[in-house]
Parts: sequence; structure tokens; C-alpha cells
Amino acid sequence: MNNKAILSNLKSRLEKLVLSSDNKNIRIRDAAKQLSVSEAELLSTKVNDNVKYLLIKDYSQMFNSIFNNVDNLMFLIRNDFAVHEKNISTKKIKIIDNKIINLDENNQPLLSFDSSDFKFCFYELKNHAGRKLSSLQIFDRYGCSVLKIYNKDDDYHNFEKVCLKYYSDYNYELQNIQKNEHIDNSYNLESIDRYYLKSNYSLKNNDIKNKNILRFIITCASKGKCPIQIHVIGNNSIQYHRDIVKNIKDFGPWFNIIDKCFNIHVLESKIKRSQFIEYTIENNKYYSIECLDQFNKHVVGVTSVIKYEQDFLNILKEGGLL
Repeated sequence: MNNKAILSNLKSRLEKLVLSSDNKNIRIRDAAKQLSVSEAELLSTKVNDNVKYLLIKDYSQMFNSIFNNVDNLMFLIRNDFAVHEKNISTKKIKIIDNKIINLDENNQPLLSFDSSDFKFCFYELKNHAGRKLSSLQIFDRYGCSVLKIYNKDDDYHNFEKVCLKYYSDYNYELQNIQKNEHIDNSYNLESIDRYYLKSNYSLKNNDIKNKNILRFIITCASKGKCPIQIHVIGNNSIQYHRDIVKNIKDFGPWFNIIDKCFNIHVLESKIKRSQFIEYTIENNKYYSIECLDQFNKHVVGVTSVIKYEQDFLNILKEGGLL
């Protein structure tokens, strides 16, 4: 079967899946899993409809172009059990190397990544909740999502104009992926160090069994108005939020924070154990709880912020974690 036929067959399989009464509102990530393909390959079935294939050689240049022409964005990364969404004004960010820096947070990173992992990119425009939702979606060489950037301005045209400067004909690039390549996104201290420790660190406790640790820390920090950092390691990327948590909600199996500039959704039941890490960056000492699933993959992390280290430790002591 040639690539065109493979794409056509996948499109038919997707349409059949969506027509099922149980899958009418299925998310593309979940549909890709059910169809045993990558998310990017499934997105490619919509090329020439509401999706455009982009060819980008310099992502820093493109990001700067977006920042200069669009006022408000939402950055989204995720792993299997957590989704991290950060809304921010482009006036408050800048890109330096492989980091998007948050100028409101003492130039600390909002997002860290390795652009050498960026392989495929698409622009999508769709109707969502009565409005046009436009996004830039970046995938690795396996077609797995690395980063999604959503336009949050009322008008999507400036965002679209920048993205479509990189428009390219789609030549079945996703249908040429080697399916037998092994993907291993396992979490360990070395991989997390690649993105944000890069410091002297020590593992204080490698086996905290409290499955409610995330809820406990965030709830205590919120009640005590203690700012914290909440981060998620996605696919070769990590995204951060630092502030006082205000609005904690449960929706079905998901533990959620729904704040004005930040949302996170965590399948709390998938947290099986946690690690307590102490580390030092530029003479500042931080404390972090990293929550892991049953295969020791990272789910979500919670870290102290400058000037509130002792408050964070007090929360851990209150929970009997130290």
C-alpha cells in the first residue's frame, strides 16, 4: 500500500471511530492510541481541510514572530497523566536559546525544550465552544506531541498569518516514519536534570508512598497563600507555573487547578510514589516533590519558590513527609 492509500485508509478508520456513539467527542490523542498510530499521523488526515503542514527551520525566529504579532497565548504540554496549560501575555515572555523566559518571574523559564527534537509541525483552525480556535502543534520524529501553542486573542488572523508563512505541501512525511523505532520517555533524575535542575542536587527520599501527596501539598499551600512551582515534564520538554493556587476542583477522576492564567489536570490515581529532592541553583536552595507512576515515569512535580522555602518545608513536615 502506498503512502497516499495509507493516509486514506487511516482517514476512513478515524471517521468510523468517531461515528461510534462512545467516541463522538474523542480527543485526537486518545483516538491515535485506539488506532495504534501517532497523534501527528492522525492529524495529517486533516491536511487540506482545517490543518496545514508547516516546514520550520528556525523555531526561535518563528516564536519571536508570533510574540511580536500576537498579544495572548496558551502553552500546553502533557504526559500520559497530566496536562499543563499556561496562559500568558507575549509582553511578559521572551525566548533565549531553548527556553521561553517569564519576565514576571525574575526571568525564570516558563518552558524549557530542545528544538532539535522538533520534527513535524502543523497549524490547525477549528470551531470550539462557539469560537475559532487556532493552534501551532509541534511533534517529535515519532509523531508524538512535544508542544502546542494556542492563540488566545479574540481575533485569530494575526496568529494564522505568522504560522502560514511556513506553509509547505504535505508529502506524506508522517507515513514514512519507521514504526519499529523504540520510544522510551522514562523518568529519572538524569532526564529531569537535563531540563531544570542542572545543579547540585541530592535525593532525600526515593520512595514516598503517600498517593495523596500532590493534593495535600497544593491544598495546604493554597490555604496558607504560599506560592509554589508546579511543573510537568512532557515529551522532551518541561513547563512551569509559579504562583499562589486559588481554585482547586475535582472533575471525575481528574484533580484540577482552574486559575485565571493556569490550568492543570492530573489523573491523581496514577501517582504511585514520589521522590523528595533538594537542589541548589545560583546559591538558592529549593525543595521538590516529584510524583511518579507505577513505571517510575514523571507525572507532576511541586517545588518551593524563592523566599518561601521554609513554608514549603513546613507543609511537608505537617504531612509527615520529612
